[in-house]
Amino acid sequence: MEKICEWLTKHVKSNNYNLTCEHLLNENVTIEKIKECIDNKGCVLFRTYQKCEHYVLLTDYDKNNFYLWDPYYLDESYYNNDEEVKIDFDHPFKYNRIVTIKRFLSPNKKDFSFNLNNKRECVLFNKSKRST
Repeated sequence: MEKICEWLTKHVKSNNYNLTCEHLLNENVTIEKIKECIDNKGCVLFRTYQKCEHYVLLTDYDKNNFYLWDPYYLDESYYNNDEEVKIDFDHPFKYNRIVTIKRFLSPNKKDFSFNLNNKRECVLFNKSKRST
């Protein structure tokens, strides 16, 4: 993810795009930074777990849940027996998974756990102010 962030930063600067990205690791990844990014109309790319390392995009949150866009296609019933994860096909351009924040922060190896062995990684994407 660090290389993606580096490449995007160079590409954005050379093409005058309205985007910034910030790569965060371990203790630098905080809920406060994540929520601030989303509150500023950004999104966050995460390395998470789904039977192996997996990447998802966080696009929104509320008091109890994170709203993720996951590139894997799964049947709508895949998480029927999991109270902490739901598949949502009604918002394809915003999110397709609803995951409890509790699950996301769990150190256990369950789908969409993020805090595995305190090895956290994400990239914050935000709109930047255009220079004139």
